[in-house]
Amino acid sequence: MNGAVAQATAVLGVTYCMSDLNNYPEAEFIPKVMQIAVDEINNNTAILPNVSLAFVIRDSLDATPQGIANILQLIQSDGVSAIIGDTRSELTQYEAQVSGYYRKAQFGLQTAATTLSNRTLYPSLVSLIEPNKLYIQTCLAFVVAMGWRRIAIVYGRDTSGMGALADAEVIANQLDLAVILKQGFYGATQGDRSELVIPLQNLKESGANIILLCASPWYSADLYLSAYNIGLVGRDYVWMGLNEPYYDFLNVSWFQDDPVLASQGYITATQVSIDGPGFKNFSAKWAALVAGDPAVYPPMNEDSFGDALRSLYDVIYIIALAWTDLIHKSPSMSFHELLWINYTYIAQYVKDLTFDGASGILSFDSQGIMDRPFLIQAYQGANSSSTNLNTIALYENGTINLKCSGCRFLNNDGTSFIPLDYTNINCPPGWEPFLSNLGEWICTPCLSGTYNLNYNSSCLPCPTGATCSGSTLMVTENYWYNPRAQDITSAFLYCGSDNRCCSGTCPISENNTCSNNHFGVLCGSCPNGMYEWSGRCVYCNNTVQNTLMYTFTFLLTFIGVGIIYIIPPSKDNFFVDLLFIYQISFMFNFSDNNLIQSSLSILSFNTNISISSGCIFPFTSLLKMISSFFIPVAMFVCQILWYIIARIILSLEPRSHLAKKTIRTWLHYFPHLKGGLGNSNIGVMLTILLFCYTPVYNAAVNILSCRQVEGYPPVVWSYPSIQCWVGYHLVFSIIAGVLLVALGLVLPISIYKHVTRHYKGEATEKAVPKPAQIDPYQILYCCYTPGWYWWMPIDLVERSVVSGVPVLIQSRGEYVTTYCVVILLWMFLLIRVFTMPYRSPVDNSVKIVGYTALILLGSFRLQVTYFFQTFQVQISTPLGQELACLVLPMIILFPMKFYEKVIPKLIKIRSRIRSKGSRSSSATI
Repeated sequence: MNGAVAQATAVLGVTYCMSDLNNYPEAEFIPKVMQIAVDEINNNTAILPNVSLAFVIRDSLDATPQGIANILQLIQSDGVSAIIGDTRSELTQYEAQVSGYYRKAQFGLQTAATTLSNRTLYPSLVSLIEPNKLYIQTCLAFVVAMGWRRIAIVYGRDTSGMGALADAEVIANQLDLAVILKQGFYGATQGDRSELVIPLQNLKESGANIILLCASPWYSADLYLSAYNIGLVGRDYVWMGLNEPYYDFLNVSWFQDDPVLASQGYITATQVSIDGPGFKNFSAKWAALVAGDPAVYPPMNEDSFGDALRSLYDVIYIIALAWTDLIHKSPSMSFHELLWINYTYIAQYVKDLTFDGASGILSFDSQGIMDRPFLIQAYQGANSSSTNLNTIALYENGTINLKCSGCRFLNNDGTSFIPLDYTNINCPPGWEPFLSNLGEWICTPCLSGTYNLNYNSSCLPCPTGATCSGSTLMVTENYWYNPRAQDITSAFLYCGSDNRCCSGTCPISENNTCSNNHFGVLCGSCPNGMYEWSGRCVYCNNTVQNTLMYTFTFLLTFIGVGIIYIIPPSKDNFFVDLLFIYQISFMFNFSDNNLIQSSLSILSFNTNISISSGCIFPFTSLLKMISSFFIPVAMFVCQILWYIIARIILSLEPRSHLAKKTIRTWLHYFPHLKGGLGNSNIGVMLTILLFCYTPVYNAAVNILSCRQVEGYPPVVWSYPSIQCWVGYHLVFSIIAGVLLVALGLVLPISIYKHVTRHYKGEATEKAVPKPAQIDPYQILYCCYTPGWYWWMPIDLVERSVVSGVPVLIQSRGEYVTTYCVVILLWMFLLIRVFTMPYRSPVDNSVKIVGYTALILLGSFRLQVTYFFQTFQVQISTPLGQELACLVLPMIILFPMKFYEKVIPKLIKIRSRIRSKGSRSSSATI
């Protein structure tokens, strides 16, 4: 039968304890979950094409003989293609030998014995939970991280417990732990509690304070609660194990105290579960069943009941997907022949598999074994009806993280007291144990700059951004505390010196590390109706003031464009380059000086203007972020207005003698306007483009520069109140991406092609630039020497690199960003010195002098940043030095330009006057 053409039936066999609903309450709903998954797969044409699924369930009675009999019946009588189950590792390891012999794949639901992950012994068996070895590895890694070195291993003498003991011995030896007691109890079956007297007496006499319990839930409950009754559970002991000492389904009526309170502080390792869409979809399906018949279907909680049913659902889908993949690889072979030949294929399929299922995001390693991070958690409960897990540490990639956010050691008495394995000394938080010269352990206070939040633990260096004093951590000025950070050492983030974040020192809290009404991630948000200016959230409800500011800004823009429009287009780039120098200087952090910061903001067309108080514009963070996009648009609108005004004035020439005389006088001084308003418009547009190039490019890069703050969605670096890649940010990100390609790639290439195509033949030493009314594009080439007539594209690339690269690496910190700016300026300074592309020596001097001043200024800022980041010492550069660096280019270059442009004209005018005077004298004589 061809599996790709004819219809085949694949039967899934389930062996599970279906009759003991007290211990396995999920068994009642296994048929329903099987039916849901099978129906979904059969109705999905993309999964198992031409194959229909069916299932059969048999009761193993939680007994090995019946489990083996079930496997034989499922294979020989029911004709199953794969097997799911059983309840315990002890059953599954025997069943898997039988199923493997008959070349049938088997999937374990709750089988954690390490031996079952041996692919040589069990080549066709896959388990959906991590093997015991990983749980033990996690627990013992936690022991080492806590500084304990002596442990006792107590284990059940059944197959599972003996296997766990073997794993624990190997791992303890690898971690250099001293196992001072290995104590077994019970046998292959659960015995009478009277049998625990001698094992518990041996445990007591060993003097062990740190106990690892390797046993099944039933064994663990008897041993642990019996130990509690004789005082071996309490403040000075740490118990941890593979299974919890108390489950709802366990009968512990013999225990006279509250088993939940007795279990408080008991440590276990649990997998980190990431809830994906599959988890939510299954929850919705089950919720619909509960709503339809609440008397039959109970709510699905995050417990063993829910975990088992979710795992069953995922197993069916993984089997179906593996078989589907196998069918696609061999479409010409019959389905059952495929399974017979490739009975280990499911075990191969899950290698390096990541599956979004009902249990969450499931990850398998390269050996096909479940591999997820672990949480080290302790039971915490007020009474038998209220219990939860308190996270102590995180285990991931072989490393224990004890400083994860919210992590706190929990003792059996409900405190954070940490017992020791070597002494009865009790050092409180803020102190650490110290071995004196006399060989005695004493408590010593944490030194300045260190901290300790737990009992009997070592003092640690204070994290950057925090001030430490013993057991107290305070947030340093201008830092923000992230309450969702897993590691407290990375929970303090610098958010600038603009008064948004902590002022002075602030206690660690989710809401009180912001100032001036700020809140949210990095204190980047203001309350509704308030706007951020000068690091403060202020109201902008003064309509008159807002109108005046809008009017003033428009008039300023209008006048500026008018000056560009009326004055003849320059045959040099003096002012364009000088403006670029000050736009680049804005990249240095001058938030500690409002005057400099505001001046540079205006020159950079940036709305982050700092004033002493009050509102400038009712601009949200989004409007501030994109404001640089609208400034060139506003300038082009003003240019159109000037063009209309110029056309109206020129139209008056034939109508009035006075207008005619005035216009001719004006055109005498501004000949570029004569008959060439269109060409003049192009020149003005290009000038505006050069003025706005750096601010627009920088704004585009800033929009695309997002940072990931742990526990929060990504936010824009410069505007942390804006979430990345959603809503308006997604729209403007697309626009920013287009602008970056246009400005950084398309525009330079287009200009290069245009210039080389039209002006290459004119690039000689005797070439004279075309007059503006003939060639509107002269600004692209006329200021350069003939040998470098194509330099404008290089200039644009230079601008994009200097303004864009530092923004892209700002995640490395202010020091690295400033250092990058200095290095880039030094590199382009050398290029300028050796090329000298401009015709005018003064124009060549603009970037040479400007870059030199900025490198000096950057050195001052590097010094400030270095001392602050390294030593937490706030130093300041004298204002005079920074101002000198900023005004130096103007002081040097303006006189030079005046001498170059004005003095020759004055000499020429003077010569004309003298020549006229000479002719007048000759005529008189």
